[in-house]
Amino acid sequence: NGTTPLFTLVMAHFFIKNDRMTKVKFIGSVIGFFGLFLLVAPSLFEAKATFFGAFCITVAAACYGAGFVYAKKHIYGFKPLVVPCAQLILASLFLLPFSLFENHAMMEFASTSAIASLLALAIFGSSLAFVLYYKLIAETSATYASTVTYIIPIFGIVLGMFFLDEKLTWNAYAASIIIIFGLMIANGNINLKKLREKPKTPPVSL
Repeated sequence: NGTTPLFTLVMAHFFIKNDRMTKVKFIGSVIGFFGLFLLVAPSLFEAKATFFGAFCITVAAACYGAGFVYAKKHIYGFKPLVVPCAQLILASLFLLPFSLFENHAMMEFASTSAIASLLALAIFGSSLAFVLYYKLIAETSATYASTVTYIIPIFGIVLGMFFLDEKLTWNAYAASIIIIFGLMIANGNINLKKLREKPKTPPVSL
């Protein structure tokens, strides 16, 4: 999922006129991705994965990036709730036939907290998130909006620390700082040229 901004950066360069790839965007995106890699590296090296599985996940991230570009290029002029409602309703209809083949025996034992978690994820993690998603795309560029995928793990760290009593390691702190630094460069909050410039020494009056 962290490769999504990189895919978006490349695709937006070719399909959106006012969202070209620049050196600053590229450097900032790469720094942000490095921070994300540092964050997940311990779990990544311990994971057991196949090449085909990794390939499918990468293709999914590329499709996510294509969605940012398509939405910015073609979906505009609608009221805020129209597109999210249409997208989620159609997605539910597409998934309905597949859900009918699932084993529903476990649903009989679903706890109240599990159902509440599902509703919270549907309302806040999907419905409200998509409203903000299209609002963000409408007012900014596709590459800017796609960098939100770098922020998600940082929220995961904070929430895990407060609600799951997870202990943070040094790489979590370092990765969060690197991710934020990369995003600030990519989005123009930090000017690399000014960082490289040496401060001019004022003339000394005698």
